[in-house]
Amino acid sequence: MKIIPDFGADWLQMLVLTAPFLVTMVALHVIFFGPLLQYLEERNAKTEGARKDAKAMDEDTERKLAQLETSLTEARSQSAQARNEARKTGLAEEQAILAKARAAADERIAQAVSEITIASAEAAKTLKDTAASLANDITAQVLGRDAAGENA
Repeated sequence: MKIIPDFGADWLQMLVLTAPFLVTMVALHVIFFGPLLQYLEERNAKTEGARKDAKAMDEDTERKLAQLETSLTEARSQSAQARNEARKTGLAEEQAILAKARAAADERIAQAVSEITIASAEAAKTLKDTAASLANDITAQVLGRDAAGENA
């Protein structure tokens, strides 16, 4: 038994033994490993492409979200501004209506006071005339003559 092979004499035997192994390896590469490696490379490329697409979508979503938040902030600011302007306009209209109502009420009060003063003066005059007439009537009945005629 030889421990170290003699390649010079056994080369044909080694070729015969190695040939089926090499043919099997080539066949396995062509039939199994080649398509498997190609499939794995395609899957890896698709995965990387999907990751890049997902990253791009995330960035686009973040950008759009930032734009939306900016728009929302602007809309809130504009609505607050419009609400404040409407409030100011409403308060101004309220003040104008109140001033007009106060003026109308003051005018009615002044007119009522004037009417009451005139009515009071007329009532006082009528009361004075009635009192004088009553006094004359009472005097005429008590004395039996007209007191107005002697005073005149």
